[in-house]
Amino acid sequence: MTPAFVPVDTTLAPISFKAFLVSVLAANDLVATTTAEWNDPVGERQDASTSIQARTTQSLGFVKSNKAWDKKLPSIKLAADKVRDVKAPRPKTPVLTSPAKPVRKKIARGGGSFGDIALNFGKYVAALTQLTGYVPVDPTISLAALSAAKTEFDTLNETVSSKEIALTNAQGDRSDLYDAEDGLSVKMLAIKEAVKGQYGQKSPEYLSVKGIKL
Repeated sequence: MTPAFVPVDTTLAPISFKAFLVSVLAANDLVATTTAEWNDPVGERQDASTSIQARTTQSLGFVKSNKAWDKKLPSIKLAADKVRDVKAPRPKTPVLTSPAKPVRKKIARGGGSFGDIALNFGKYVAALTQLTGYVPVDPTISLAALSAAKTEFDTLNETVSSKEIALTNAQGDRSDLYDAEDGLSVKMLAIKEAVKGQYGQKSPEYLSVKGIKL
């Protein structure tokens, strides 16, 4: 009868290693969950950005239709152009470079071009408030609706930033479990050496674990 595996390092023993693997699986699940939670507001923000730019174009057309606003049109058009000219591609899922653990970041309002859209759209709406009689027929480009859109966009920017921090932290914690000095990669190598030391280099026990790769 083959003797039970009894490594000198008790953290490599079957019961302890199994418990460690459970924590690795939990970390994988957390990364999957936080990725999904990040993806949802990212998609919503992309849609909101497209809507804001479209409504900016429509409302600018309404401004152009009133000759009484011609003197203020250049500054309003400039603000509109800054909203519409910003290209904001969907950001890629944050990727952690193993084995470094990311620095916990502070939440910022938006990121990159999406922050620019929010800033410029706010200036555009402020410029519209200076127009006496700005009451369009379409309620989606009213001052109230545009202001609400700005508030919603700011919230989405903050949500994406917050979810990205959670995702990056989850990736960092998982990276530690895989690549730290006592992580999965090191433990697997140690187990192979322990098996070889206990049963021999040509033993079936060692040969059964020798080729296992992560």
